[in-house]
Amino acid sequence: MNRRTKIVATIGPASEDEATLRAMIRAGMDVARLGLAHNTIDEGLERFHRIRKVSEDEGRRVGILVDLPGPKVRAGNFGETGVDVPSGSSIELRVGEAGSSADVIEVDYEFLMRDIQVGDRVTIGDGGAVLEVTDKKADKMLANVVAGSTLRGRPGVHIPSDRLQIPTPTPEDFVALDAFVDAGVDMV
Repeated sequence: MNRRTKIVATIGPASEDEATLRAMIRAGMDVARLGLAHNTIDEGLERFHRIRKVSEDEGRRVGILVDLPGPKVRAGNFGETGVDVPSGSSIELRVGEAGSSADVIEVDYEFLMRDIQVGDRVTIGDGGAVLEVTDKKADKMLANVVAGSTLRGRPGVHIPSDRLQIPTPTPEDFVALDAFVDAGVDMV
């Protein structure tokens, strides 16, 4: 019986070696997804060619989907050891690129004050802290931490996309697109 559904698997550090790719293909992976948000183009191309090689070795065509990074909005640095942002606490959001703390998160997006409204939920980090904006001043916003997390480095900030004023695709997206089209990618 032919399957009408397809199995799409994201390939990353835990699944990029040849043995794991081979096992995934044998288990039925139809499409390998390469996310470029946390990788360089060169790292993505290495994975691309490795998938093609293992797919050929196995005699089974596996489609490759590249997920372009798109625009990035980041918080100011929390440091490598991280900062605990507990549920139920209050925190301030403002435009800037200096360090962030458990009390203040600086965001490198110049239109932050215009594009976020009271009542919006903002996620910091991949599935990390969730904040709900409760008050808005000219130069800062106050938010309640709905879901706490330990934040490290410069995590991404998810702003409701219907208001985000960053052009998309970005110039970096076009560079990645050219590289992967030249390599023979199946889907973007």
